[in-house]
Amino acid sequence: MCESPLRDHQRLARQNLASSAGVYFRGGIGVIRLAFFSVLSLFVLPAFASTRVTVAELERTLAADQGKPDTEIANHLSDLELTERLSATTLHQLESVSSGIRTAQALRILADESAFLSLPAAEIPAIPTPDVPAQRQIMALVVSYVSKTRPWRLSQTRSVLFERLGSLRM
Repeated sequence: MCESPLRDHQRLARQNLASSAGVYFRGGIGVIRLAFFSVLSLFVLPAFASTRVTVAELERTLAADQGKPDTEIANHLSDLELTERLSATTLHQLESVSSGIRTAQALRILADESAFLSLPAAEIPAIPTPDVPAQRQIMALVVSYVSKTRPWRLSQTRSVLFERLGSLRM
């Protein structure tokens, strides 16, 4: 019994695709996808295996790694993930004692990755919120500033706009 030419073509194409990948049974494309995602997971899973540390633990790690080669320290730092933001002053202090360019670069990468995290509690200044009279004084200064600067600019912008519109009509 003869199948239609289109079905023969599809069957041959499926066999060629499966045999080119080394898979010689029906459903070879699914096996290829499975193999692809398995290999892909080997590269993706180590990204989730980073160790979460605080800035203080990072400082202790760098102090313990003194004397090791630059590339070894940089590789160790690339396996870390900060739980707090690395401030600019702390970054400069750590870069000044780093053993080389790669360590300094790894520190900058850690600082960039932690940019949206909160600062360590020790680096946040303990400034109390202003009391009610101080808040009123701050708001009065804001109102005074806005009333002195904004209307002038607004009226100037409005007059320039009307002059330009008037010149366009003619």
